[in-house]
Order: sequence, then C-alpha cells, then structure tokens
Amino acid sequence: MSRRKTIQIVEERTWLSEAVPWQWIHVRTAEGATACKLLETDAKQFVAVVQQSRLLQGIAAEYAKQLYTALTGSTNSMVMHY
Repeated sequence: MSRRKTIQIVEERTWLSEAVPWQWIHVRTAEGATACKLLETDAKQFVAVVQQSRLLQGIAAEYAKQLYTALTGSTNSMVMHY
C-alpha cells in the first residue's frame, strides 16, 4: 500500500502539535524549513503528575472526551471518569 505524500504548510507564529500528550503512535513526519522551537513532554511523567490532582484528572478526562469526539465525530466516548 502506497501513501500519497501530503504537504501542509504551517505558517509563521502558529503551532504544530500532536493530538494528545499521552502515549501516541507517530504516523507522519514534520520538517522545518527554518529554525523552530520544539517542546516535548514525557508521557509517563505527564500521567504521574495528572494522577496527583483531582482537578487535573478532570481536565484531562474532559480533554480526552472532546478529542475523541473531534476525531471520530461520535459522542459515544469510552473515556473513563475518575
């Protein structure tokens, strides 16, 4: 199966981001034509920090539900509540 190469231009002063801060399988690549800044988070450390706070757990769960809906078009989310 061949993949068609798609080029998406990210304009200056805009963000390019992975969909979620949790563990993720990368299926595409990104290349910078000029110097840029990169921020990387550690998924295991992110989860450890979120688990320490009910507030952060609620924010993360709501984010996950909204992301699921945006990606699938379905509101039948399987996201667990804390």
